[in-house]
Amino acid sequence: MSIVSEVKVTDAVFTPSYIPAVYENQTIFAGAVLEVGSKTYQVQSDIWENGRYALVWNAATGKSETVNWIVSGFVDATDVVKALYRKEQVDRKTEYVYNDRIAKEEARVNDIVKGDIVRVVRGRQAKGLVGPVVVETWKPYAQGWKSVKKRKFAIAKDDVMVDVTTSYGKTYRNYANVEWVWARNCEKAVIPPMNNINKDDVWTEVASDWDYQNAREYA
Repeated sequence: MSIVSEVKVTDAVFTPSYIPAVYENQTIFAGAVLEVGSKTYQVQSDIWENGRYALVWNAATGKSETVNWIVSGFVDATDVVKALYRKEQVDRKTEYVYNDRIAKEEARVNDIVKGDIVRVVRGRQAKGLVGPVVVETWKPYAQGWKSVKKRKFAIAKDDVMVDVTTSYGKTYRNYANVEWVWARNCEKAVIPPMNNINKDDVWTEVASDWDYQNAREYA
């Protein structure tokens, strides 16, 4: 046998008088049990019980699933079932890793740093201004308890430079005409191309790393 679990044979009847549902122990998922273990179940708001579960391959749905509250069981998955489960898990993790890398790459190419040419696309002032970010800093945004520090850019309005002397006597060149704008109101004027992320390469990478120890990390 593979696992023995309570299976409902007949539904409960409520009229004209109540007849409870009938359950019986049946052997199910022969040759398709991938894992058997114990875990804690919450049976009421403040009551927990230990019970056994099995991870199985359901051929009818073509997916793995967990059967809770089994009576008994042991692992007996065939090589074919293991291969199907491996592919399912590798596909699932590949989707997660691929989407995560795409999101990070999109964030990288859209992130603004000092020296980038930006366009002010929203806000109450300087909307439409295009120029290089010459200073990047963090400033308090909003007032009182709502105040948080957010990025703010100094955007050069032209190429005019002036000499600025510090209190320590050091002189340096600085832009004469700048507009201070919150970073949230800016977008890159030119967005560089994203690095190519090949989904097949990600799948190969995930497959080479996959094993039953980390199999359910992305389940």
